Formats: sequence, structure tokens, C-alpha cells
Amino acid sequence: MPLADGEAYTFSQITRLLGVGQGLLQAEGVIYLAGSGSTPDPHGAPAAWKKAGEEVEQIGKFSALIKKEKTGKEHYILLEYNVAMKNP
Repeated sequence: MPLADGEAYTFSQITRLLGVGQGLLQAEGVIYLAGSGSTPDPHGAPAAWKKAGEEVEQIGKFSALIKKEKTGKEHYILLEYNVAMKNP
């Protein structure tokens, strides 16, 4: 998602992933924003970012519907992606 505010680093993490049948997965997660020049580990936890002195802000949440393809390899298709941004 473009934010048009310089060198900000936007990333997200899945916080909940559930199988809902027929090869479908329902994901929920958080969208984060780190300031210009920040390099937090996108796989890390908020406590680790804080300890490292990284300023990371939660700016929204998302939900997604994902389909696991049966091709012999691990292959996933994003079918739906919904974003709920925090109000400024």
C-alpha cells in the first residue's frame, strides 16, 4: 500500500491463520509502519522492536482469504484482502 510519505517502511504480520475447509485459509493480522531509516525485523515481535530501539506503530489490521493450490508444490493464491486502517 503506497503511503507517499518518504522512506517509511510498511509491513504486516499474520496473527491468526485458520483452515476453513476446501483448501481455504482465513488470515487476520496487523499492519505496521516504521519510520524513515528504520529496519525492524518484520518477523520479530513488538517487544523485540522496542528493546532494539525501533519505533514501530500499528496503523491498521487486515483479513485475508487464501487458497492452497494442489499442484505438488506449496502454492497459495490470495483471493481476498481487506484492510481496516486506524483513524488519524
